[in-house]
Amino acid sequence: MDDKNKNYLQNSFQSGYQQGFTDGYRQGQELLKLQILERMRDQELIIKLLSSIKTQEKL
Repeated sequence: MDDKNKNYLQNSFQSGYQQGFTDGYRQGQELLKLQILERMRDQELIIKLLSSIKTQEKL
């Protein structure tokens, strides 16, 4: 294999690796965002439950 082909293979491998890393990073960010939104929703539900319990105690 000559140097030109060797460099081409190395460059294509590196760019593929970087693209894969970038895609994985983006997917991780999206997943984290979804998890945070889900936790916020859960917290809202807990707050609503607690406040409804408090209003029931007052009655």
